[in-house]
Amino acid sequence: MKITLGNPEQEPRAPRVAGLVRLASLQSLVVAPLRLRFAARHLSRSFARSSARTDSAFPLFACGLPALALSACVVVPMGPDGRPLPYGANAPVAVAPALPTPPQPLNLSARLYPLNTSAQAGGMAVGHVQNFLDGRGGFVIQIAGEQFNGEATRATRGSASGVANAVGSRGATLACTYTLNHPTQGTGRCTLSTGAEYQLHLSQ
Repeated sequence: MKITLGNPEQEPRAPRVAGLVRLASLQSLVVAPLRLRFAARHLSRSFARSSARTDSAFPLFACGLPALALSACVVVPMGPDGRPLPYGANAPVAVAPALPTPPQPLNLSARLYPLNTSAQAGGMAVGHVQNFLDGRGGFVIQIAGEQFNGEATRATRGSASGVANAVGSRGATLACTYTLNHPTQGTGRCTLSTGAEYQLHLSQ
Protein backbone atom coordinates (compact mmCIF):
# COMPACT_ATOMS: atom_id res chain seq x y z
CA MET A 1 0.00 0.00 0.00
CA LYS A 2 1.51 3.43 -1.07
CA ILE A 3 1.02 6.33 1.24
CA THR A 4 1.44 9.88 -0.24
CA LEU A 5 2.20 12.77 2.13
CA GLY A 6 1.38 16.41 1.32
CA ASN A 7 -0.46 17.95 -1.57
CA PRO A 8 -0.61 15.69 -4.56
CA GLU A 9 -0.58 18.76 -6.91
CA GLN A 10 2.94 19.88 -5.86
CA GLU A 11 4.82 17.27 -7.81
CA PRO A 12 3.70 18.39 -11.27
CA ARG A 13 4.79 22.00 -10.46
CA ALA A 14 8.52 21.16 -10.42
CA PRO A 15 8.89 21.16 -14.23
CA ARG A 16 6.84 24.40 -14.43
CA VAL A 17 9.18 26.16 -11.99
CA ALA A 18 12.20 24.99 -13.90
CA GLY A 19 10.71 26.40 -17.08
CA LEU A 20 10.11 29.75 -15.45
CA VAL A 21 13.71 29.86 -14.28
CA ARG A 22 14.96 29.15 -17.76
CA LEU A 23 12.66 31.86 -19.19
CA ALA A 24 13.92 34.40 -16.66
CA SER A 25 17.52 33.59 -17.49
CA LEU A 26 16.76 34.02 -21.22
CA GLN A 27 15.09 37.37 -20.55
CA SER A 28 18.10 38.54 -18.56
CA LEU A 29 20.41 37.58 -21.42
CA VAL A 30 18.30 39.61 -23.89
CA VAL A 31 17.39 42.60 -21.71
CA ALA A 32 20.81 43.17 -20.13
CA PRO A 33 22.56 44.13 -23.41
CA LEU A 34 19.65 46.41 -24.30
CA ARG A 35 19.94 48.15 -20.95
CA LEU A 36 23.70 48.56 -21.40
CA ARG A 37 23.19 50.01 -24.88
CA PHE A 38 20.52 52.43 -23.62
CA ALA A 39 22.75 53.51 -20.72
CA ALA A 40 25.73 54.11 -23.03
CA ARG A 41 23.57 56.17 -25.42
CA HIS A 42 22.19 58.22 -22.53
CA LEU A 43 25.70 58.89 -21.21
CA SER A 44 26.97 59.98 -24.64
CA ARG A 45 24.06 62.41 -25.05
CA SER A 46 24.60 63.84 -21.59
CA PHE A 47 28.32 64.32 -22.28
CA ALA A 48 27.60 66.04 -25.62
CA ARG A 49 25.15 68.44 -23.96
CA SER A 50 27.55 69.31 -21.16
CA SER A 51 30.45 69.85 -23.60
CA ALA A 52 28.27 72.07 -25.80
CA ARG A 53 27.36 74.20 -22.81
CA THR A 54 31.03 74.43 -21.82
CA ASP A 55 32.17 75.34 -25.37
CA SER A 56 29.52 78.03 -25.75
CA ALA A 57 30.35 79.51 -22.37
CA PHE A 58 34.10 79.66 -23.08
CA PRO A 59 33.84 82.04 -26.12
CA LEU A 60 31.50 84.25 -24.14
CA PHE A 61 33.98 84.39 -21.31
CA ALA A 62 36.92 84.90 -23.68
CA CYS A 63 35.09 87.65 -25.55
CA GLY A 64 34.25 89.36 -22.32
CA LEU A 65 37.89 89.70 -21.30
CA PRO A 66 38.85 92.29 -24.03
CA ALA A 67 35.74 94.30 -23.20
CA LEU A 68 36.69 94.38 -19.56
CA ALA A 69 40.27 95.34 -20.45
CA LEU A 70 39.18 98.09 -22.86
CA SER A 71 36.68 99.49 -20.41
CA ALA A 72 39.56 100.16 -18.01
CA CYS A 73 41.59 102.19 -20.60
CA VAL A 74 40.76 105.87 -21.05
CA VAL A 75 42.61 108.14 -23.50
CA VAL A 76 43.09 111.60 -22.04
CA PRO A 77 44.23 114.38 -24.46
CA MET A 78 47.07 116.47 -23.10
CA GLY A 79 47.77 120.13 -23.76
CA PRO A 80 51.15 121.69 -24.67
CA ASP A 81 51.76 122.44 -20.99
CA GLY A 82 51.34 118.78 -20.02
CA ARG A 83 47.94 119.28 -18.39
CA PRO A 84 44.91 117.24 -19.48
CA LEU A 85 42.51 119.08 -21.74
CA PRO A 86 38.85 119.46 -20.67
CA TYR A 87 36.35 116.94 -21.99
CA GLY A 88 35.34 117.72 -25.56
CA ALA A 89 38.32 119.98 -26.29
CA ASN A 90 40.26 119.24 -29.44
CA ALA A 91 43.84 118.17 -28.94
CA PRO A 92 46.39 120.50 -30.58
CA VAL A 93 47.62 119.34 -33.96
CA ALA A 94 51.38 119.22 -34.35
CA VAL A 95 52.50 121.18 -37.39
CA ALA A 96 55.83 120.32 -38.99
CA PRO A 97 58.14 123.33 -39.23
CA ALA A 98 58.54 124.70 -42.72
CA LEU A 99 61.94 124.13 -44.25
CA PRO A 100 63.81 127.34 -45.04
CA THR A 101 63.96 128.09 -48.74
CA PRO A 102 67.38 128.98 -50.17
CA PRO A 103 67.80 132.65 -51.11
CA GLN A 104 67.23 133.52 -54.75
CA PRO A 105 70.15 135.17 -56.60
CA LEU A 106 69.94 138.90 -57.26
CA ASN A 107 70.47 140.13 -60.81
CA LEU A 108 72.57 143.31 -61.07
CA SER A 109 73.85 145.40 -63.93
CA ALA A 110 77.58 146.24 -64.22
CA ARG A 111 78.92 149.31 -66.03
CA LEU A 112 82.59 149.97 -66.73
CA TYR A 113 83.65 153.56 -67.41
CA PRO A 114 87.08 154.16 -69.07
CA LEU A 115 89.78 155.73 -66.84
CA ASN A 116 92.77 155.89 -69.23
CA THR A 117 93.58 156.19 -72.93
CA SER A 118 93.68 152.42 -73.52
CA ALA A 119 90.16 152.05 -72.16
CA GLN A 120 88.79 155.06 -74.03
CA ALA A 121 89.26 153.33 -77.37
CA GLY A 122 86.61 150.76 -76.51
CA GLY A 123 84.23 153.11 -74.71
CA MET A 124 81.93 152.13 -71.85
CA ALA A 125 81.31 148.43 -71.27
CA VAL A 126 78.07 146.89 -69.94
CA GLY A 127 77.50 143.51 -68.32
CA HIS A 128 75.31 141.47 -65.95
CA VAL A 129 76.14 140.18 -62.46
CA GLN A 130 74.41 137.53 -60.32
CA ASN A 131 74.80 137.93 -56.57
CA PHE A 132 74.26 134.50 -54.96
CA LEU A 133 73.94 136.12 -51.49
CA ASP A 134 76.43 133.69 -50.03
CA GLY A 135 79.63 135.62 -50.67
CA ARG A 136 79.90 134.57 -54.28
CA GLY A 137 78.71 135.82 -57.67
CA GLY A 138 79.11 135.43 -61.41
CA PHE A 139 79.19 137.92 -64.24
CA VAL A 140 79.31 138.33 -68.03
CA ILE A 141 80.49 141.56 -69.67
CA GLN A 142 81.31 142.83 -73.17
CA ILE A 143 84.45 145.00 -73.54
CA ALA A 144 85.49 146.27 -76.98
CA GLY A 145 83.63 143.44 -78.72
CA GLU A 146 85.12 140.70 -76.51
CA GLN A 147 82.94 138.69 -74.09
CA PHE A 148 84.32 138.07 -70.59
CA ASN A 149 82.96 135.39 -68.26
CA GLY A 150 84.07 135.30 -64.63
CA GLU A 151 83.23 135.05 -60.97
CA ALA A 152 83.39 137.24 -57.87
CA THR A 153 84.19 136.24 -54.27
CA ARG A 154 84.09 138.18 -51.01
CA ALA A 155 87.47 138.63 -49.31
CA THR A 156 86.24 137.21 -45.97
CA ARG A 157 82.95 135.94 -44.60
CA GLY A 158 80.68 138.87 -43.85
CA SER A 159 83.02 141.29 -45.62
CA ALA A 160 81.65 143.85 -48.09
CA SER A 161 84.80 143.80 -50.27
CA GLY A 162 85.96 141.16 -52.72
CA VAL A 163 87.75 140.36 -55.94
CA ALA A 164 86.50 139.35 -59.41
CA ASN A 165 88.31 137.73 -62.34
CA ALA A 166 87.26 136.87 -65.89
CA VAL A 167 88.68 135.52 -69.15
CA GLY A 168 87.71 136.91 -72.57
CA SER A 169 86.77 135.00 -75.69
CA ARG A 170 89.99 136.26 -77.38
CA GLY A 171 92.30 135.40 -74.50
CA ALA A 172 92.42 138.72 -72.62
CA THR A 173 91.96 138.73 -68.83
CA LEU A 174 90.11 141.06 -66.49
CA ALA A 175 90.84 141.65 -62.80
CA CYS A 176 88.55 143.73 -60.51
CA THR A 177 88.20 144.77 -56.89
CA TYR A 178 84.83 145.87 -55.54
CA THR A 179 82.97 146.93 -52.41
CA LEU A 180 79.25 146.48 -51.83
CA ASN A 181 77.42 148.94 -49.61
CA HIS A 182 74.20 146.96 -50.29
CA PRO A 183 73.49 143.55 -51.86
CA THR A 184 72.28 145.40 -54.96
CA GLN A 185 74.73 148.32 -55.05
CA GLY A 186 78.49 148.84 -55.05
CA THR A 187 81.59 150.24 -56.77
CA GLY A 188 84.98 148.97 -57.82
CA ARG A 189 87.92 149.16 -60.23
CA CYS A 190 88.83 146.83 -63.11
CA THR A 191 92.01 146.43 -65.19
CA LEU A 192 92.38 144.56 -68.48
CA SER A 193 95.51 142.62 -69.43
CA THR A 194 95.97 145.20 -72.23
CA GLY A 195 96.42 147.94 -69.63
CA ALA A 196 92.95 149.49 -69.96
CA GLU A 197 91.45 150.64 -66.65
CA TYR A 198 87.78 151.07 -65.77
CA GLN A 199 85.65 152.38 -62.95
CA LEU A 200 83.03 149.77 -61.93
CA HIS A 201 79.48 150.57 -60.86
CA LEU A 202 77.00 147.94 -59.73
CA SER A 203 73.24 148.48 -59.31
CA GLN A 204 69.95 146.68 -59.79
